[in-house]
Amino acid sequence: MREAASECFANALRAMEDDDDPLHLEAVALKQVALAPGNEEAHLCLLRSSALRQDLAEAIERYRVYATNVRGEPSAAMKRLLDQTIAARSRKGTSAQSGFSTHWIAEINRQHRTAAAPQPTRPLPVETATTLAVIPFVDLSPGAVSKVAMADGLTEETTTALARIPAVFVTARQSCMVYKGTTIDARTIASDLGVRYLVEGGIEVRGKSVRVNARLIDGRSGLHIWASSYEEQLGEFFAVRNRIVLAVAGQLQPALMMADLDRALDAGPNNLDAWTRLQRANAYVLFNRSAQGLFSAIGELKQALAIDPDYAMAQSLLAAVYTWRATWSASTRMAGERVLALEYAALARKTDPKNSFVLVNCADAAIYSAGNIDLALELLNDAVERSPHDPQGLALLANANRVAGADPADSLRMIARAIRISPRDPRSHRWFHYAGWCHWKLGELEKMEAAARNAIELYSDAPAQWVELTCALGLQRKNAEAKAAAKVLRKLAPTFTPDKFFDIAQQFYGNRFAGAVKADYRSLCSTLQRAM
Repeated sequence: MREAASECFANALRAMEDDDDPLHLEAVALKQVALAPGNEEAHLCLLRSSALRQDLAEAIERYRVYATNVRGEPSAAMKRLLDQTIAARSRKGTSAQSGFSTHWIAEINRQHRTAAAPQPTRPLPVETATTLAVIPFVDLSPGAVSKVAMADGLTEETTTALARIPAVFVTARQSCMVYKGTTIDARTIASDLGVRYLVEGGIEVRGKSVRVNARLIDGRSGLHIWASSYEEQLGEFFAVRNRIVLAVAGQLQPALMMADLDRALDAGPNNLDAWTRLQRANAYVLFNRSAQGLFSAIGELKQALAIDPDYAMAQSLLAAVYTWRATWSASTRMAGERVLALEYAALARKTDPKNSFVLVNCADAAIYSAGNIDLALELLNDAVERSPHDPQGLALLANANRVAGADPADSLRMIARAIRISPRDPRSHRWFHYAGWCHWKLGELEKMEAAARNAIELYSDAPAQWVELTCALGLQRKNAEAKAAAKVLRKLAPTFTPDKFFDIAQQFYGNRFAGAVKADYRSLCSTLQRAM
């Protein structure tokens, strides 16, 4: 019946190509996509209708849905239509009087309630290292109880361990997570991420035993180089992880020193249940930083700490989550959550001061909960030295350096490196946001606007990104567009005022908030005031 209905909708689409009612055609295409998610003809129709309405946000989202569901490489026709839509936006957006930018501002905020990944690009190859990505392991466990968090955790642990091996470039896990549950060809994934090799597999938990299948794939040919399976008692889960990493490294880099591998493989937490809770919290905060998403993450992390009170990674992530809740919250609990963030950060640093995951999350708390840039720089420099392939650490260090008065161009290069390590990372909206303020320091207002737009297109519910866009437009005297952006800002943060922005900046900069820095922010506040 599904096939018959799908064929009826396909015939209807072909019969209505010259129909005068494009919305009627769109409705049929939506029904076809619901029945056959990979139907290119229906996706092409939907993208065409978005382009006709000049709704770039919708067009980008529809292309993303199409790319997720289609098997193999997206078609040339779809790519061409998206490129034409973007080019049309660019041409019309050059004039402040065209009205196109205000239309974009009105529409974009409907696009995402969760963070999206950037569209695939073709990153330049890394010539100085072996390049690989670990695709999310698949949960193959029978029964109703999901072990997805354990599969995600195995993906992260394997990625982290491999990234610590010298001469191996590993794409960050967060970029790989966008391929979770897809059937995209291995060669396409390798091309999207700019790597030569892929590691993939599945995990199956039966009773008290765990079985892991792992494969190493050549990203150019799609052929398997090596495959194996491992079975252990559930309590020896991390031994399975270590065996996978050793086997993959043995295939890729036979000359690697065993000492380097030993340093790359740590024992992990003492309790598997606590570790699983951490992975669930990670999944919440990666894509969903809404109030509900952060609330769920806090619940998982508190349960992890109830199981293992000295679990520093859970303590540090809890500090970061409380910081994110407090930064733009209008809640009366905001001050209390900042205090909690700093308490958990102090505990985490005391428990595991050499863990780069701990250091990066504690640095986030140091910047946004304590306004202590000096401490954040200390933590981030240590983290990046220990884990130079952690993109979030690099991007956050770039932002802290910019605040501390370092060359913004150096910060932009660091952010570009983070994006190369994790080209499809759902946290990219934060990195574009950091880049926008670097361009502001350099006086590159058009690039500041472009960076803010990129950030908003990936995650439209972050007030800080609308502050940046409002400033970028207002500084260029695009007054109508600035007022439209400010309208969205007021909706997202009803209690926001330019004076509060000035206070936030003063807390953020600390003792550096003087002289030219203070004058710059007074100018920004005047710009915001005009727009609001």
